[in-house]
Amino acid sequence: MEYVDLNLHVTPGADGKFNVSAKTEDLGGLDTEMELPVQLEELAGFVFGVAESLREARVVGSEDSSEGVPSDPEARKAKIREFGARLYSSLIQGEIQSLLDKLGVLHGSPDTGIRIRLSMDLSRDGMKEVASLPWELITKEGSNVPLVLSKQTVLVRSLSVPQPTEPAPFEPPLRILVVSANPKDTQRLDLSEERERIQRTWGKLPGVRVEFAGPTYDSVREYLAGEDPHVVHFMGHGEFDAERGGTLLFEDENGNADFVGGDRLQILFSDETRLQLVFLNACKTAADRNSESLDPFAGVAASLIQIGVTAVVAMQFPISDDAAVKFSDTFYKHIAAGDPVDTAVAHARRALYGAKKTEWVTPVLFMRSKDGRIFDKKAAAAAPEPDAPPTVFLAATADSLRRHYRQIAAGLEADGIKVLDPIPEPYEATAHEAAVRAAVKSADLCVHLLGDRPGEAVEDDDQRTYPLEQLRIALESARSQLVLMPEQFDVDTIEDAKYREVLKSLAARSRDPNRMEFMKIGAPQMLDEVRLKIQKLKVHKPSLSAACIDLHSSDLAHATDLIDYLTQREVAPLMQPSTESTPTEVMDAFISNLKTAPLLLVVFGNAPREWVIGRLLWAQRQKLLKNLDTEICVFATGSDKAPDQLQFSDFKTVSGIGGLDPAEIDALIAAATQ
Repeated sequence: MEYVDLNLHVTPGADGKFNVSAKTEDLGGLDTEMELPVQLEELAGFVFGVAESLREARVVGSEDSSEGVPSDPEARKAKIREFGARLYSSLIQGEIQSLLDKLGVLHGSPDTGIRIRLSMDLSRDGMKEVASLPWELITKEGSNVPLVLSKQTVLVRSLSVPQPTEPAPFEPPLRILVVSANPKDTQRLDLSEERERIQRTWGKLPGVRVEFAGPTYDSVREYLAGEDPHVVHFMGHGEFDAERGGTLLFEDENGNADFVGGDRLQILFSDETRLQLVFLNACKTAADRNSESLDPFAGVAASLIQIGVTAVVAMQFPISDDAAVKFSDTFYKHIAAGDPVDTAVAHARRALYGAKKTEWVTPVLFMRSKDGRIFDKKAAAAAPEPDAPPTVFLAATADSLRRHYRQIAAGLEADGIKVLDPIPEPYEATAHEAAVRAAVKSADLCVHLLGDRPGEAVEDDDQRTYPLEQLRIALESARSQLVLMPEQFDVDTIEDAKYREVLKSLAARSRDPNRMEFMKIGAPQMLDEVRLKIQKLKVHKPSLSAACIDLHSSDLAHATDLIDYLTQREVAPLMQPSTESTPTEVMDAFISNLKTAPLLLVVFGNAPREWVIGRLLWAQRQKLLKNLDTEICVFATGSDKAPDQLQFSDFKTVSGIGGLDPAEIDALIAAATQ
């Protein structure tokens, strides 16, 4: 997607008005003026209440304030449209509207859009309030779709910098450093869920490498001393007050809040020559609801732009955990594909809007790039070959096997295989389990080394150890795993009775080369056995080009995780045409998809059970009439359903309730391939 710029620069005018200077490369420019259409006080209660679970930095137990917020989702959307129309008529009016229309005519094509580049002189009186308004809401009067929800029209905020940047030289993989912090005196965030989603989505994208740093300023500094990431993604809280200005809340060594402002961030990142993008997944990094002297451009985002970072995505209002995850998932998929950063933001906004979220307005893009391209597209597209070696989760082990563990890890890494961190921390059991479960689900192979002792206890609980807890989790959800025990150990002589029974039960299990194998083997041969297992996985890795997704119009949001995962596995999701198509066109497309794809997944979310049954029977009839080999099953998602609701006679049901299980989808892909 290519864009032509409409540059709008706002400065103070006379009698409480503001001057707007509009410039274009092809059509010249003009000057006009505007009045503020809405005051911050009018927006505060409404906009700050749209998030479903606020990510504000506050002491646990404090009260929220969402006065003036309509409880009905449609009423909230109507209110947003009202604000958007008032902002649009103020900023884009009269001659500027004519200029915008002429640009559309001159450059109108599916591959060309208009970039509204909004800037303002914040050193002048009265400009801070202008900068604090959510211009991302702008909606043309009479339209139900805000401008920024179309990739044909994007809005970015820019700063006065010496010169715009060119796309940075880039060699895959795209390296993303994730920093997550949740000081103990702030609201609890579901960072373990976010980390799990990151590992199973971004980490599986071709040409992407995701790494994690600790929650302290020093841990990030130490990481950067030896590494050079392209992207930094911060998850947590942010604050803005008159004394400190804009800050991110890291943690100190005691887990308390460490307020890191723009000056410290500039020191932290000033030598990072490859850093092009910072994603601040924290509210109040671009605005603050309580400060009358608010200056979003003088906060954290502006500090980063000023030291040469090409683009910063920040949150101008609180955002729910669910919306934050959905936005970042969509955003990084497009960044990894080499799309311009403003195009990636536009796609991510639409993903939130399509999921019936009102929070699409929350992200703000600060950009100094002349065309939105932060990485060279050709280089970004040069991803690793599809048959690259699998990812291996090498689980924690007892002290007596640490030497063998290090040898296996070093050997695999020398082969170019990605070995995931065994994650011995955090030591708090719930957080540890969530982190391990995420790693296990994202790995192609889990390897466990078991010796004569069960290993280090979890939280001083002798009944649970890290190696056995990680084995339990892997047995539940791993795609494939290999359990190795040195042959010199005799299971019958193991002192720990509970551990002895675990080993006996493993030895008694029938070997499944695709899912789980237990072997007693000489320690020097362990690395070779892991290599052999990896080679077998590559040889037998199922290949499926497309899958048919059948869903009711009310279930598009419920199918997002499924569609995303299939896309990551390079399986094209085939779906019905839009609701504007005739019933005949829809049925014809459905039949065509069944002929093309050997796998059909009927989504059971909001749709009535009767609708799902009808689709299954119709698909089964087409399969018999046309002699198709299509594998037909149900993908149940949405709210919890009773067990009897998940029974569909001869059709298999895969549960997406509580989160998609990659292992189950992989099994379906394998069955359909065969």
